[in-house]
Amino acid sequence: MSTRPSPAELTAKQWSDATARWLVEAWKARGGRLSEFAREHGVSADRVRWWVMRLAAEERKGERPRVRKKQAAPTTFIPGITTMAAPAASSAERVIVRLPGGVEVDATSTTLLPPEWRAMVARIVAGGA
Repeated sequence: MSTRPSPAELTAKQWSDATARWLVEAWKARGGRLSEFAREHGVSADRVRWWVMRLAAEERKGERPRVRKKQAAPTTFIPGITTMAAPAASSAERVIVRLPGGVEVDATSTTLLPPEWRAMVARIVAGGA
């Protein structure tokens, strides 16, 4: 695309290769900070930066760059033991189930989180439904 893309093309959810290539080439020809260029054209600097990488990868290898996915932290299972001992009259029973990612399930009574439910959650978290 040798002519400037229309405002509708610049604000489209997806850019065509021609629109992206025009923006990248215009930015490179002008020089300066990408953030300023993007602001002047009403587009996201991150989006232009992604296209810079994609087009450079296509030129180098003839393929699109791979998108890196975050790997989930390994899940470990620590077995728990449920006891049915009667609590003292002044103490309150409390159950906390801690899941990966900082998620906690907090209950004021073991009857609210029965062992079967806790076992089911453990199986799901471990990867077996």
